[in-house]
Amino acid sequence: YRIADDKAELVDTIRLPRKDDIIVVEFVVSPNKVIWGLPVYGKSHRLYKMKDGGLYLDSLFIIPKNPEWSLANPIYTWNSRLGYNSANKILVLATTGGERLDIINTQNNDSLTIIGPGGNPCPDVRNGKMHLDSKIIGFGNIQITDNYIYALFSGQNYQDMIWNHEEETFSMNVYTLDGKPVIKYHFDKPIISVYVDEENRTMYTTAVTGEEEESIVKYRF
Repeated sequence: YRIADDKAELVDTIRLPRKDDIIVVEFVVSPNKVIWGLPVYGKSHRLYKMKDGGLYLDSLFIIPKNPEWSLANPIYTWNSRLGYNSANKILVLATTGGERLDIINTQNNDSLTIIGPGGNPCPDVRNGKMHLDSKIIGFGNIQITDNYIYALFSGQNYQDMIWNHEEETFSMNVYTLDGKPVIKYHFDKPIISVYVDEENRTMYTTAVTGEEEESIVKYRF
């Protein structure tokens, strides 16, 4: 869509192909209409490269296999969030559990993996039982600008969230385009999503401001 005279006008329609009953739940589209899509609870790969109209081009980032992991609920596996900048062609894949960023230059297909202290999001299965004490909640939404990657990150323990009913909170991790940490911002409210306006040094966030209440909260940085 594009905005014209305060109205949204349909510009184009992108058709998402389906393969092996895999449904794309989140996607970005490059200027030449290459689609990068995340599957719902991917069975074999974390990312698919497609072409408008139904053509699959590639499957990327194989999901590790372990027979014991069948005990794990899908939320503890390799689900990810996606960010893309059409100007510099940088795409980022960030796990929603653990602490892993995959940075892909879609112009030359070079990729770089950054794994933080939270590790990969592999389920922790010991002696036939699922353990949550060592697993953390990972990244939220991702934004890529000309020079930086902005990534909401939780780091909270799953067990504390589920058993102790702690409220989920996120900080904002900032990285260079080659994955070097720059700064971490902390918020005074539970943040759900964020948009960064670098020019005006402002973050527009969706925040939990009361019981079952969400508001747009603006931060300066």
